[in-house]
Amino acid sequence: MIPMHAKTTNGDVHQLDLQCQQLDLQQTLTSRRRSLLVVLSCAVFLAISSYYGTSARPLHRNLSYDKLESHTSKYQTGGDGDSSRPVMNTFFSLRSRTGEYLPTPKDMQIDPLRQWEQAWQDAGWDTRILTLEDARNHPDFEYYTTILSAIHFREGSYNFMCFVRWLAMATSKQDGFMSDYDTFPLGGMEVDFGYNLPNDGKFTSYQRHVPALLSGTASEWERVAKRVLNVAVEHGNDRFYSDMFALRDLYYEDPSSYIQESRLAAYPYSKKDVVNCDIARKSLGAHLSHSQTKRNARAGLISSGTSRGRHGLLLMDQVQEQCYSESSGTECKRCY
Repeated sequence: MIPMHAKTTNGDVHQLDLQCQQLDLQQTLTSRRRSLLVVLSCAVFLAISSYYGTSARPLHRNLSYDKLESHTSKYQTGGDGDSSRPVMNTFFSLRSRTGEYLPTPKDMQIDPLRQWEQAWQDAGWDTRILTLEDARNHPDFEYYTTILSAIHFREGSYNFMCFVRWLAMATSKQDGFMSDYDTFPLGGMEVDFGYNLPNDGKFTSYQRHVPALLSGTASEWERVAKRVLNVAVEHGNDRFYSDMFALRDLYYEDPSSYIQESRLAAYPYSKKDVVNCDIARKSLGAHLSHSQTKRNARAGLISSGTSRGRHGLLLMDQVQEQCYSESSGTECKRCY
């Protein structure tokens, strides 16, 4: 840059003009780069918002939320809180952007949970959402957290949460059922099961070793929860190990440890929107897993791009209309 007090010549003026032109060009390029970055950032933000913001896509247990009120963990009973109704439990915890897991507010409008609650409440059950805070109340939580975190199950990871949900249910010290929040009731799920547990209360898994629907007395929940976690510790070198594999291996090692049954369906359709009523009447529930949802969508039995929760509510309506209504020739057993 030419000092302001220096005597200028035509050459100096020309050099100054070139410098100004170069500076203008640099500023223009910088401005354009910034504009391009803003556009790209907005596009990425809109794409992510569209993916996670629409109810047409299933939410995940570990979705992050910017703001989440802190609530004391309480057993959350849905419906009107009628104590004469049996209770179906599930487990769900939210993760903040800092990675911290927080209790789930009862009024949080999370589609999969609300749809799961609606389905079971319409079928005559109250619902209860267990969270990480419930698991923390178990006397062995710190012990298992330390061991699991020392291997491949980092605290807060997906599989870690799948393991500690067993402690959350055991902490309730109540007889009862627990289901995944993608498991919906079908015709075989008698409300009476909530009062008189099948198999005299012995721990039972209703999709063999897949923990989609489970039941047992309080003492059975405590016993099997510890055995499942101990099996996980023994197989800690397997990075992809989960509570499903632990339940499988526990049965392989000791078939008397719990009862395995196959009483859950997936999508009980014979063709699109036509329910196989024989399956729907006999099955306790429909486990609408990610893999089954993709498989049935490819087969044309269900619509793609719809959340599993919405599929579950639609299925229940179709089962009621096609399998239990007056037009079906079968007495209405239960109005979902």
